[in-house]
Amino acid sequence: MDINGASAIVTGGAGGFGEATVRRLVAKGAKVVIADLHDERANALAKELGSSVQYVRTDITDEQNVIEAVNAAQEMAPLRVAVAVHGGMGGPGGGASRMVDRHGVPIALDAFRFSVEIYLIGHFTVISRAAAVMSQNEPDADGQRGVCIGT
Repeated sequence: MDINGASAIVTGGAGGFGEATVRRLVAKGAKVVIADLHDERANALAKELGSSVQYVRTDITDEQNVIEAVNAAQEMAPLRVAVAVHGGMGGPGGGASRMVDRHGVPIALDAFRFSVEIYLIGHFTVISRAAAVMSQNEPDADGQRGVCIGT
């Protein structure tokens, strides 16, 4: 898919795999919304990459936040790419945990709920809300309206 002149949204775009994805999309000519909670890193990246990148502070567990970020991308150019990058995040228990630690203590339910909220529900919210916007795009020469990628 040719993404030159299209827009993209990248959750977790302020660092690691997300940042690399933002850089690659910009290099291919896309306008990109960084949807993240890491203000300092996201603002620095947006400043470095210039006018083709916008940071929208986004909590992916909040549907309205996700919709605002998706709409911001669509306002830049037709939204054709959504990448939901969910890596190491903080939270109860520090994010991903073992079911039972080496002392036989099971993972706290709050930590498990937090992980489900981010990795399952948040991921679904981002991809489904972006796909709804993409479904209204005119198909490109290959009949494609957009692509959603989850990591």
